[in-house]
Amino acid sequence: MALNKRIVDEVVREDIEQPKGKRVLTQLERLSIVEIEVENVKGSIDDGFKRIEGWIKTVVTFGVGKVILGLGTLSYNVMIYNVSVNSEMKTYIEKAITASEEKTKATITASGQKTGRVG
Repeated sequence: MALNKRIVDEVVREDIEQPKGKRVLTQLERLSIVEIEVENVKGSIDDGFKRIEGWIKTVVTFGVGKVILGLGTLSYNVMIYNVSVNSEMKTYIEKAITASEEKTKATITASGQKTGRVG
């Protein structure tokens, strides 16, 4: 066992002490490098999507809020306008009916005076 450890130490020491030209990567080393790069790119893409999702949520939130606020304001204005128009319309109708009654009375009175009958 000690002999095996000594042989391994010598082989490792030789590799460290005497670098040899270009080193060819094993299949496993290549795969591990590719996996690391894929994880880095995947992390960048995921971060980008999270930022985009955040912007989309913000835009939708403010857009929906603005629409709801606009509809609320519109309905409030319509209610207020309806109340004021309703009272104006009642006043106008009362004036129109009164004027019509007076005109009708005047017409009846005038026609009665022509015929000599006043009712």
